[in-house]
Amino acid sequence: MSDEHPGRHHEQPSTGPTPCQEPLAVSPLFSQVLTTLPRKDTILIAQIANAFVEAVGDQMAMDTLTLTMDLMYCHGGICPLDLQRMVEDITAGHIGSIGHDIAGIVRHLDRATGALTQGFLPRYALSQ
Repeated sequence: MSDEHPGRHHEQPSTGPTPCQEPLAVSPLFSQVLTTLPRKDTILIAQIANAFVEAVGDQMAMDTLTLTMDLMYCHGGICPLDLQRMVEDITAGHIGSIGHDIAGIVRHLDRATGALTQGFLPRYALSQ
C-alpha cells in the first residue's frame, strides 16, 4: 500500500486532555466573585473593557477577556467601582481617568491575596 503523501507520518489521536480541556486555575476569591457578581455589573464591566480595548488596544498590550476578569475581580472582591460613571465617561471619550484606573488595577492587582498593592485606590472607587 503506497502513502499518498511521502514523508508525512500518520499521528494517532491523543487520548489525554489537550491544553484547552485542562481546567482553568481560579483562586477561591475570584471563584466567589464570579458567582456573586450581579449580572448588571458584569454587563457594565464588559462594556467598559470592550470600549477601552477598542480605544487604546494598539497602545497597550491588553486583551478584553483579561481586562474584564481584572475589573470583575477588583469590583466584586476588592474595591467596588462606580461602573455606571465609568461607562458614561468612556462613552463620552474620557479615557484619561479610566486609563489611570485600568492601568493601576492591572499593575497592582494581586490575585493571590485579593488586594490592590502599594496603596493603589482607583479614582472610580465607590466610597466605602
